Amino acid sequence: MGEKESWETTISSIIAAMASRAAYLLAMPAILVLCAFSAGPYKATNVPLPVDAPPGMTAAADITGEHAIALSFSGGGMRAAAFSYGVLETLRSVRTADGDLLDDVSFITSVSGGSLTAAYFGAFGREGLGQGIRGCRRRIP
Repeated sequence: MGEKESWETTISSIIAAMASRAAYLLAMPAILVLCAFSAGPYKATNVPLPVDAPPGMTAAADITGEHAIALSFSGGGMRAAAFSYGVLETLRSVRTADGDLLDDVSFITSVSGGSLTAAYFGAFGREGLGQGIRGCRRRIP
């Protein structure tokens, strides 16, 4: 009787593990689909807000031009900061009909060293782009 109970316990634990994995595999796509949709009635569009919109809510602005560029800078200290600076400078050198590709950067994500350049660009824009890297070089012994 002891072997049968042990065998049944093993089978039960395997079934329970399989059920939890199946539930996880079914739940993840559902969660991802739900995250792709807005939770409220006010969607980010360029149409005027309804009169019953919450106070302080303003109409969304179109921040993208003909091109919408999203950048993601990795970490790695000064090498990552220098690389991300090179990417931004290269985008500035590529001319378009209405300026250059640096004008089309819609958002930047970054970590660690890449954040040095991203934060400086976010704070000071194209005018301060070279200032941050030159300032860092002065501080390095």
